[in-house]
Amino acid sequence: MKSVLKLFTVLSFAYLAACSVDGGSGSGLGGLNGGLGSKPDAIKDQPVQGGINSVAWLSNKAVGRIQTDGSLLVSISGNGEVIDCNYTTPLKPGLLFSIPMVVGEYDFDMLRPDQGFAITWAYKLNNEYNNIVSDMNHISVTSVTYSRLQGGLSAKFLDPSNSGLMNGKFEVTICR
Repeated sequence: MKSVLKLFTVLSFAYLAACSVDGGSGSGLGGLNGGLGSKPDAIKDQPVQGGINSVAWLSNKAVGRIQTDGSLLVSISGNGEVIDCNYTTPLKPGLLFSIPMVVGEYDFDMLRPDQGFAITWAYKLNNEYNNIVSDMNHISVTSVTYSRLQGGLSAKFLDPSNSGLMNGKFEVTICR
C-alpha cells in the first residue's frame, strides 16, 4: 500500500508541476484567493472540514502508522466512515499525509515540493484509487504522546478541475 501511495504522490506532483495556476489574488477558484506562493488560511478551531469540487467533507476519525523514517503516515476518514488501527485506508474520500512526530509548524508549497509535507485527497472512483495533492498547506503539530498526536491543518487545492479547501483540527490515534 505504501508503494501505491508513493506512486500516486509522485505522479500527482508531476501532473501539478506541469499545470499552471493563475497566481493573482482572487483566482476565481470557488473562493480560493491567491495562487502558488500565497499562504494557506489560518487553522480554524473546528474539526477538519471543507470540500473538493464543491462536495462537502467533514472529518470523522484519524489514525497513523509510524514509518521506517520515524514519521507518522496519517489517514483521516470522513463523512461517516470510521477507520481504526485494523483498517487504516479510507474507502470514502479522505486525507492522507506524513508528518514528523515532533511538535512544530510545517508548511508546503508546490513551488518548493522538496520542502514540507503535502496533503493528499484520496478517493475511489470507478474501482480506481485517485488522489489530488494540495498546492499549499500548513500543518501544525501541537501535542505528541505515545498513543496520540494532535494538531491542525489548512490546505488549498488550486487545480481548476479539482479545487477545494480543507481546514481544522485533528487528533490521530497512533497505531503500534
